[in-house]
Parts: sequence; C-alpha cells; structure tokens
Amino acid sequence: MKKYSVVWLLLLAQVCYSIDNPYLKAPSRVIGKDIFYNRHTLYFMQFFRLMPPLHFKWELAGNYLLFNFDCRKAGLAIATLTAPQDCKEQFHEVKQMDGVSMFVYSYGNIDVAGLSIPKLNPQLSPDYCIVEPRRFTELPMVQHISLEQLASYIHDHSIMLYTGAGISIACGVPSMAQLEAALYIERNKDVLNMKKIIDNASNAVEKFKHFFETAFQLQPSEAHYAIAEIANDKKCAVFTENIDVGHQKSGIYPLMAEPKLRDQGVYFKDIDAIVCVGLSHDDRGLLAFYKERNPAGVIIAIDLKQTDYLGKEDMLLVGDLQEIVPMLAKKITGTCIFSF
Repeated sequence: MKKYSVVWLLLLAQVCYSIDNPYLKAPSRVIGKDIFYNRHTLYFMQFFRLMPPLHFKWELAGNYLLFNFDCRKAGLAIATLTAPQDCKEQFHEVKQMDGVSMFVYSYGNIDVAGLSIPKLNPQLSPDYCIVEPRRFTELPMVQHISLEQLASYIHDHSIMLYTGAGISIACGVPSMAQLEAALYIERNKDVLNMKKIIDNASNAVEKFKHFFETAFQLQPSEAHYAIAEIANDKKCAVFTENIDVGHQKSGIYPLMAEPKLRDQGVYFKDIDAIVCVGLSHDDRGLLAFYKERNPAGVIIAIDLKQTDYLGKEDMLLVGDLQEIVPMLAKKITGTCIFSF
C-alpha cells in the first residue's frame, strides 16, 4: 500500500510540475481576438453606451475622493472623517451601523450609499496594489542597451510585456499626473484640497468624462500594434495598467496587474524578464512582486528617461517608444507592422 501511495504522490507531483505557465503559453484570452474584446464589438458597445461603469478612487491623508462614470454621466464624491472648516456646510453626516460617522460631499451621478469609512492612516491599498511598489529614491546605475541588443535578448529569453500610460499618451489619453491636475488633485504631502475640488466640481466632472471618452475612443498607435506582434511571436502575456482599449483594438486582450496575482507567484519564476513600455512607476507593485518571486529576473524599460523602479541589475533603452517598439517588433518577427 505504501508503495502505491509513493507512486501516486510522484505522479501527482509530476502533473503539478508540468502545468502550463499561462504567461509563457499565452492562452487565447491573452493574445487571441476574443469576440467580446475585438475592435468591432468595442465599437458596438461604444455606439449603444454599453460600457460598464468606471470608478476611480484616490486615498489622500485618510480621505477618499471618488469619480464615477456611467452611460455618459459622471459624478464625484469626497468621504472624510472630519469635514474641513472652509466648506463644512457642503458635507452631510452619514452614520454607519457600527456607530461610526463620516462626512460625505457628492456631485453629479454617483451612488454614495456603499462608501466605506476612510482610514485615518491609510496603508497599502489591498484592492489596488499587489505588494508595496518598487521604487528607488536615488536612481542606481543601470545597463543601457541598444535596440539590437534588446531584440537579441527577447529572442533568446522568456518575457512578459508590461505597458503604462506612455504608450497611450500619443493617442491623446492623459497620463495619471495630467488627469490628477485636471481634477484639481494637488499632491502636497498627500493633502486633499477639498474646497478647490468642490468649488470646481462641475469642471472636474466634465474633465473626468472627457478622460473616459478619450480612453474608450482611442485608436491604437503603431506601438500598440507592435506590442501585439511581439506578443503573438513570443507567445507571451501582456500586462497593462491602462484602462483604455488600445490593446483590445489592436487585437489582444491584456491582463490587468491586480492583487489576485498574489496567488500566482509560481508562474513568475519561469520568466526571465519583464519588458516595460511607457511605464513611469510601479504603481501596482507588479514589478516588486516579480522580483520577490524571481530575484534573478530582469526588468527592462523602454522610456524617455530612467524610471524609478530599475535596479542596478536591470536594463534601459532610452528613446521614443512610438519609434522604438515598431522597429523592435520588426527585428523580432521579421515582418512589417500594419494597422488593421
């Protein structure tokens, strides 16, 4: 009996070991033209206003600022434990079942019934970040590489692709810094200037609507199509921090860097490098998580300047990604990149 138990355990171990790595095997939902996410269906959803609601939340100094967009209607809300004196009359008190009260200001089309109590000392957001983001306050010396060196490295190694706002800025979608400035969010020691936001609420909501509509109406750049070509050639996953549909319209379905990845750390051990395209910061902690699970792994950035998540063991290709990425795809795949 013991003999058969040992054999069974060995077989089970072999099965577990041989499970395909979804980020290296590139399942169809990552690089396939899924009917729900292809560009024709997106245009259909856009025309008939079928896009799901979009919610953004900022946590600053223990206060919440929320924006909501739903069917071309938008709204904002501020939740705080102590309403500011200069605009206190514009907040109303909301008592929770546990007896704790908070103060809420709302404007436009937003449901504040489900707002949670703000934290006095907000820590890492468990519903946003995977782990604490990777950031070097003093930038180390990194290895600068050429286009040819990067193409050769990608050809010989297993990779993932990770895109940030930089790939979509050329298409007219604002970066997060630009969006925050448009919404009157002033990051000064994480203090939320509630009065300025309230005094400009209508303008802030209109700018948020414009941001969402621009993100949804975006037409892919050559860099988007090049990313799709590389992903198909390498059979690798594409992760993104972007909420726009540039990747979907180029023919791929990217994965979002989400906390659920905490349970998938084993898959990162087989990935030699994460190639970041237009990613300014490791906001969601994906790169820090990758380094935790694969200390020998390399991070490679394509950007206009050195980013704050690169360590001394990492690589950097400086330049305009809208020029570099299409050339990189051509070198890797041996084909020209065409829009479709």
